[in-house]
Amino acid sequence: GERERKTIRFDMATLLLVAIKGFSGLSGNADPVAVMDELDEILFEFEAIAGKYSTVRIRTIGDTFMCAGGIPVRNITNPVEVVMAAVEMNAFLQRFEKKKRNGDESLWGIRIGIHTGPVVASVSGRKKISYDVKGDTVNTASRVEAVAESGSVLISVMTYELVKEFFECEYQGKLPVRYKGDLQLYRVKGLKAGLSDEPSATVPNDAFRVKLGLIRFNDLQEVILDKLEKELPDNL
Repeated sequence: GERERKTIRFDMATLLLVAIKGFSGLSGNADPVAVMDELDEILFEFEAIAGKYSTVRIRTIGDTFMCAGGIPVRNITNPVEVVMAAVEMNAFLQRFEKKKRNGDESLWGIRIGIHTGPVVASVSGRKKISYDVKGDTVNTASRVEAVAESGSVLISVMTYELVKEFFECEYQGKLPVRYKGDLQLYRVKGLKAGLSDEPSATVPNDAFRVKLGLIRFNDLQEVILDKLEKELPDNL
């Protein structure tokens, strides 16, 4: 039926949580309809950016937007793609604010937290597919987001290890995680030198695409070798 649910385990997914904060002082004298329209516009853009980097929207609860890379199609590029999406979302919001308010006080601020790990994802629906994700990875991503400062992209050490060749990052401190000891956190400052032609280091260039393409190619090779091994008769 329409509500068919498939539950699949993904060993490596990257979760991105964005908390969108409206500054109450300013929104107090703003027209509430206009404020809601702006929020819709921001969320619409975030979803478009996520889609551009093969990252699917999981849900929007109030002012928190959650998306995930590495589902429903497994790949090893998802940490890089998700961090790239986050950097772009942050840059978009800054441009959006400048355009709407000419550099006066901001109405919106965002906090972004990212973590990579295993998740159990359930996929439901046929025409309009929706995803749900569960597991420790989700909770950890949410805790990372909670300690992020406004306007910053904060990633866990698991994500950092997988993206440090692409992004300039700065060690930010530790987050105590129950039963797991401390989780090291890093702040993403932008793309590494040579991977962006913009001074802001938020727009990827061809060198970035080539570098990401090489990882994709290796990923593809593994998939093909895997398939071949399964199809080969044992007595060869």
